[in-house]
Amino acid sequence: MHCKQLIDDVVFMFKYIRNEKLEENYEEILDDLTELCDITDHFIAPLNERFSTHQWLLLSLSRLIPAFIEGKPFDDIKEAVEIYQTLLHGSTSVNKQEFLLYQKK
Repeated sequence: MHCKQLIDDVVFMFKYIRNEKLEENYEEILDDLTELCDITDHFIAPLNERFSTHQWLLLSLSRLIPAFIEGKPFDDIKEAVEIYQTLLHGSTSVNKQEFLLYQKK
């Protein structure tokens, strides 16, 4: 319930800052937001540590998207190719040659 009030306060603040200046003191709202940020950081930090390996894996897989591999060396996608090796035809060296041919297009 406390978080909902914080969100409502922030929305209220932004609405009136854009439209007109109010003579209210927003220190209490800002203190509450600071508290909310501290609480959020407390929960996000362990999640970041826990899923950092997954983030790295997803980053390497995202490099297979054609828009992201233009002008990149094969070494940038080598890890992703190894992950999907069972689904790809040929060996890693064959995939590297196909990649180089794709880059020349």
